[in-house]
Amino acid sequence: MARTVLIADNHPVFRNGVRQILDENGGFQVLAEVGDGDACVFQALALKPDAVILDLNMPKRSGFEAAEAIVADHPACRIVILSMYSSAEFVQKARQTGCSAFVAKEDAGDDLIRALTARTGGFFMSQSAGTGEDETIAAERGEAAELPPEVDTLTRSERRVLSEIAQGRSSTEIAAGFNVSVRTIHSHRQNICRKLGISGINSLIRFAAEHRDHL
Repeated sequence: MARTVLIADNHPVFRNGVRQILDENGGFQVLAEVGDGDACVFQALALKPDAVILDLNMPKRSGFEAAEAIVADHPACRIVILSMYSSAEFVQKARQTGCSAFVAKEDAGDDLIRALTARTGGFFMSQSAGTGEDETIAAERGEAAELPPEVDTLTRSERRVLSEIAQGRSSTEIAAGFNVSVRTIHSHRQNICRKLGISGINSLIRFAAEHRDHL
């Protein structure tokens, strides 16, 4: 039987990336996607998923606040924190809150699957979890990072594709909007990664989300 999952992240592009990871690995059923902490708690208690993949930076209610509420009313749920900020302080707070795992967004992929399928009773940490510098969640709410100069090397079409990725659209959706083949979009994506020195779709999704306000 497939594990049921709720995805909670305020960035549509990250939610789309997480769904792709789960779809590619199989064995998971995404019950819902939400973009704020209140909706996360509501859906978690209404749908009773096996696991919640939860970002820390959430509008209305932070990831830690949402986790506390879910642990209190649905203790059987496996809560996996997925954050781009992964200091030892945050990892320790996740453990104390009752979460089951902490995955740094740069490790999303195999480590996310391991976090969802690890045996209960322990606390799973991804490779980069606990290695980041001390941060505050407020830092996650800061302005988008300035575009690096390498972005100027992108063609007009590549820049448009990058902007669409930043809005959370899949290759199929982008291809339909541009009236081109999905293979063409994949080719643009590969060129973007090469020019920006990025390796892999997860890194590209993260880059797009971090810079979306400037694209």
